[in-house]
Amino acid sequence: MTSAHTLCAILIAGSPADDTERTPLAQEIPLHLTPLLGKTPLVYAVQALVEAGITHITCLGWDEPEQCQAQLQSGLQWGCHITWHSLSGPRQAFARLVDLAPAEGPFLLATTCSLMRVSSTNTAQPGTLLEPPATDTSDCSPLWNWAWLDRQLCQEMSAAHRWHEWPQALAATCHSRVPAQALSLMDGNDLLNAIPRMINRSFPVVLDASEVEPGIFLSRNVIIHPTAEIIAPFYAGPDVEIEKNCRIGPAVALSGRTHIGHSSRLSETQIGPDSWIGDALDLHECVVFRGVIWSRRHQARMTIFDALILAHGSTPLKWHSLVNAFTERTLALMLLFLLAPLLLLAVTASAAAQAGPKIIQLVRPDISHMAIPTVAFISWLGAHPCTLGWKHMVGFVLPNLPGVLMGKCHLIGARPRSLDQWAQLPLAHQRWLAQKACGLLQEEWVVGIQENDPLQSMVLERYQETRSHEWTYKWGLIWRYLHKILVNSNPVKLQAIKT
Repeated sequence: MTSAHTLCAILIAGSPADDTERTPLAQEIPLHLTPLLGKTPLVYAVQALVEAGITHITCLGWDEPEQCQAQLQSGLQWGCHITWHSLSGPRQAFARLVDLAPAEGPFLLATTCSLMRVSSTNTAQPGTLLEPPATDTSDCSPLWNWAWLDRQLCQEMSAAHRWHEWPQALAATCHSRVPAQALSLMDGNDLLNAIPRMINRSFPVVLDASEVEPGIFLSRNVIIHPTAEIIAPFYAGPDVEIEKNCRIGPAVALSGRTHIGHSSRLSETQIGPDSWIGDALDLHECVVFRGVIWSRRHQARMTIFDALILAHGSTPLKWHSLVNAFTERTLALMLLFLLAPLLLLAVTASAAAQAGPKIIQLVRPDISHMAIPTVAFISWLGAHPCTLGWKHMVGFVLPNLPGVLMGKCHLIGARPRSLDQWAQLPLAHQRWLAQKACGLLQEEWVVGIQENDPLQSMVLERYQETRSHEWTYKWGLIWRYLHKILVNSNPVKLQAIKT
């Protein structure tokens, strides 16, 4: 098969639970093809063999052989030569070993049921079993260790044992032991248990950020290096740090306390709470959960496209409330003078039609916890907070601008709701709204409110609360509101929010 001086290995890809000839279900993914921190156990095993100095690997398998061959190919990308042999089932695993074993010299018998670190090939003597030290063993089922064998030992083992008896077979065949680091990958629980060991480097497997593959799960405290391209589907656990100049998404989910470096590009990504986002980012169709700490040094360089933001933002200083109140009244007064002719026309039209203003009782969120949960708002032409177009401005905003000057409500704030709408809100959102200001203008009205989409409403309210402490945002919201009234009074999709 190969020369005696060539280091060879035979790798059996399969699950120990599959000791029958039955074909797995179509929706089942074999363990050796299940992504683990960016790579499959099959790839990890090949890389471990190459790291040990193996140059020729013969792979045997019966579960999804086409996918295995597609991943391994000829082995050139791993630095070795790989030959694949498809089996009809696990019963043939040991039977084929005698035919495929090299005629002379030892070879390393490995399996994807475990991942081992072969420290040196100087111990490549036939009959040598690689096993973890006694301190690393647990009370679980025996580990499927790797071993150095030759054709004669292979014949003895094949005649006396079957593949599903791997631990007992190698223990009876090998006469010497060599300690080696090992991970058990026999079932899905083993895959989850392997993640923290691989992350904290107690089992030193290096994850190259440029090889992050679809369908992976990254646990906490991972650092993904610069210029990585992270492809969906992808989930990163808490405390993951993604360096600068990375491309993330689409369909990527990042958990809490994630650090995203400068100049990264995110698209269709979910970012968890208490995350840190660097400057000069492009975010497209993202959902950023609450607690995002924005980069304040280069705010103008950050652009968010088609984004739904759930963010508390930083808590303003106490004196900011006085500045906000002054800014609110100033903007309301300017808007009142600007739109005074429209108010006169509305009053004249209502008088001619003998239809005076109506008083509607709406829940003002910031006092909803008090004994009187509703506040009287003036409504012309039957307008309400969810009315669109000219009717909203003339019938709801203009009549209530004097109330802003008197402090009865705010110009910009959370949307006031009817008692029925308030009762339908989740309790957690009610508690959050009870601490926020109620206003006449909302971000959700400008971007196109959808009453049947409470999630979108909550998202935009949290985004608005994050930005509402900036007078530039307030002025920009008023300008976008007037522009929408004058140019297009139909709901539109959120195009861009300059941060």
